[in-house]
Amino acid sequence: MLFTTLHQFGIFLAFVWLGAILSAIYLIIKPHKTVLKNVFDFIYIMISGILFILFMHIYNLGNFRLFLVFGIIVGYIITQFFISKTLAHLNFLLYNYINSKYLSFKNNCFNKNKTKQNRNLNNKHFIKLKKINFFKKKQTK
Repeated sequence: MLFTTLHQFGIFLAFVWLGAILSAIYLIIKPHKTVLKNVFDFIYIMISGILFILFMHIYNLGNFRLFLVFGIIVGYIITQFFISKTLAHLNFLLYNYINSKYLSFKNNCFNKNKTKQNRNLNNKHFIKLKKINFFKKKQTK
């Protein structure tokens, strides 16, 4: 009993680190689109739960204590107060980088399609159809 009592502060600090790491990961990789946000939140919660259970088994021999949850909350609060602006800026840079790569890839793909369409338009093998107006009123004399 004395062994576990002496190491409770170290266990608490390990869970403070876990809370800080989970908060930092969420701030860095947080998506900006609403559809992706729901999917990402679900995946993030699952990963957070798995990491909590792993840390609980590794550091506290599988025993659940309330100070473990309190440690995660303290780690989250510390991350939010001290480094959230830096991590949000890193998220902004990462999002812009990925978005620019996606847009350049998208433009390259569509430019190839446009050149094919332009080649097809230049060929004068299209059939021109007359426009028929079915709703035109007949003129009476």
